[in-house]
Amino acid sequence: MLHLGRLRVLCEVVRRGSFSVAAESLSYTQSAVSQAIARLESEVGATLIVRDRRGVRPTDAGATLVAHAQEIFARVEAAEADVGAVLGLRSGKLRVASFPSAGATLMPLAVAEFRARHPGVALTLAEGEPEEIAPRLRAGEFDLALLFEFPGVRERPTVGLRSTRLLDDPMPASVRCGSLT
Repeated sequence: MLHLGRLRVLCEVVRRGSFSVAAESLSYTQSAVSQAIARLESEVGATLIVRDRRGVRPTDAGATLVAHAQEIFARVEAAEADVGAVLGLRSGKLRVASFPSAGATLMPLAVAEFRARHPGVALTLAEGEPEEIAPRLRAGEFDLALLFEFPGVRERPTVGLRSTRLLDDPMPASVRCGSLT
């Protein structure tokens, strides 16, 4: 059976492109990261990481395992979130993303209210455009995202996501009026 801790190390090495940067990110020693990868390769019976002068990259087997691991971690986090909901959100974490203007206007009030109601929950925020955030939400990197869509536009980032319409935001146009000469 694959060990979740070693799978997380593999994902971090691939994500960071370096054993030492992954070790720092995970608060491990580089030796511990190397040993975890070696042990995982032994368990799988295949080389998962290739090292060259540009850094590290996954083999085909490594990339396949990382893709599955990311899905597994998303499911584990979803399970943790569901249990947290049952327990009344006394502890845990909530990862939220929004587009920049919402981050400056709407999110501060929402964050303050959430923290007042759930002081034991660690809240992290990220910003980006909807086309960046939506795939990361689908992949399980975020638990909740505040996105926008324009009516009539073909690109709809919320397709396939469970969505709740919060508000309609009119978009006023401003024009400088003056004499045309």
